[in-house]
Amino acid sequence: MHKNLVVFIILFFLFCSDVYAVTIPSSSVSTFSPEQRSEKTESLWLRPYVSFETIELENKNKVKNNGYGTYIGYDTKIINLSNDWDSVLTFHIGYTGSKQKYKKRKIYQEGGQLGISGVFFRDKFFIGIAATVGATGSEISTSIERENFSMLNSTAALKVGYNFEFLDEKIVLQSSFLGAYLFVNTFDYVNSYNVRIKSEPVHSIQLVPGMKVTCNLRDGWQPYFGIQAIWNIMNESNFSPNDVSVGDISVDPYIQYGIGVQKSAGEKYSTFVQSTFRNGGRNGIVLSLGIRRYF
Repeated sequence: MHKNLVVFIILFFLFCSDVYAVTIPSSSVSTFSPEQRSEKTESLWLRPYVSFETIELENKNKVKNNGYGTYIGYDTKIINLSNDWDSVLTFHIGYTGSKQKYKKRKIYQEGGQLGISGVFFRDKFFIGIAATVGATGSEISTSIERENFSMLNSTAALKVGYNFEFLDEKIVLQSSFLGAYLFVNTFDYVNSYNVRIKSEPVHSIQLVPGMKVTCNLRDGWQPYFGIQAIWNIMNESNFSPNDVSVGDISVDPYIQYGIGVQKSAGEKYSTFVQSTFRNGGRNGIVLSLGIRRYF
C-alpha cells in the first residue's frame, strides 16, 4: 500500500470539515444570513461556488485543491415566538465536488448534502443552530492504478452573534462565533494491491470567530466585508493499511476574508456576488454568487 494514497484519504477529511461546516447558511461570510433579513416573507435561494487553493502540509509538501458546488435552499417566513424572540428555519440540499493533486497522485470527490438550520433572534442578538448529513464518493488515481471508496458525513453547528448598528442602520457591524462538530465515516475497502484499508471514524471540531461590516446604501445596494479565523481540531487520523498505522497530517489555522455586494431587484428578487480569500494553512480564493426569490 502506497502511503500517499492514505495521505489523500486523510486530506479529504480536512477539506470536508471546511465544506460541511462553513456552507451552513448562517455561518458564511455572505450577507445571505436570516439574522440580517428585514423581509417577513418566505423565499427560495440558489448559491453556486468555485474555489482554487494550495495547502502546505507540515512535511512541506503542497496540495492543490479545486472545489465546486451548488446549494438550493428554502427559508420560512419569520416565526414570532414568546418573549420577543423570532425565528427563521432553513432547509437546503447541495451538490459538492473537488479535485486534489498531491505529487503525482490525484483524488476526485463528488457528493450530496441535506441540511436544516434555525436562527433565533431577539433585537440585535442571534443564535443559529444547524445540522447536515451527506455522502461522498471518491476516486484515487495515478498513472498505473485507480481506487474507489465512499464516505458518510454529518455536521452539527452553533453560531452566536450580535449586530451593532450605526448611522441609523446604514452601517451594521456583526460580531460572531461559530463552533461546528464533524463526524466522518469511511467504509472499509480493498485497493488495487489487494490490501484491505480500515479506518476508524474521524471526529473534528471547527472554531470560527468572525466579524462582518455591511453598508445599507440607496436603491437596495449592500456592499460588505467579512473576516474569519479558522481552527480545525482533529482527533488522530487512525488509518491502517493492513493494520500498519499511518502518521497524522494536519493543516495550520488560517484566516479568510471576503468582499462582496448584495442588491435587491424589486420586491421579488435579490442577488449577490462575493470573493473570499484564504491565507495561512490554506491559500486561495473562493468565488460565489446567489439569487433569492421572495414569496
